[in-house]
Amino acid sequence: MTRKAFSGFLLICSLLFNLVIIGMWLAHAVQNRLPDKIVLFHSLFNSCPLQKTLQLTANQWDSVKPRLDVFHSSALQICGRVQIKRAALVNELEKPHPDTAVLKNLGLEILAEQQKLQELSIKHLLEEKKTLSPEQRNRFFAEIRKNMGCNSRPVTFGLEK
Repeated sequence: MTRKAFSGFLLICSLLFNLVIIGMWLAHAVQNRLPDKIVLFHSLFNSCPLQKTLQLTANQWDSVKPRLDVFHSSALQICGRVQIKRAALVNELEKPHPDTAVLKNLGLEILAEQQKLQELSIKHLLEEKKTLSPEQRNRFFAEIRKNMGCNSRPVTFGLEK
């Protein structure tokens, strides 16, 4: 994979993970503002739709669930740090004369945290992939592509096989 292709891949991953972060934040915000909907929220987000989509066996789910919980916990910690840095960035931008060095540093810190999230996510996906049958893997990556907006086509970044 060329450097340009890899950069494109990282950009797509970064965008995807930012969308996930925003979605998680919105879901959390809805939960906190609608107390009567907490039970619905809990049932939606604690039953994994992929478990049904992939038709995981009980043994597979018993293997995936603990790793998924660890992944979500780690990802939320990283997302929290990103949100704090983003808030600091907005606060600095709001000042009459923002310090460009501070802005640059905060931007680099945000990128570093996003890179950690990408690495965590890729490691997690590679590990979960081992648990799945070939057919489940096909459905799994098709679902990822669908959520990326790629219409279930493999992303080649201009590198045709």
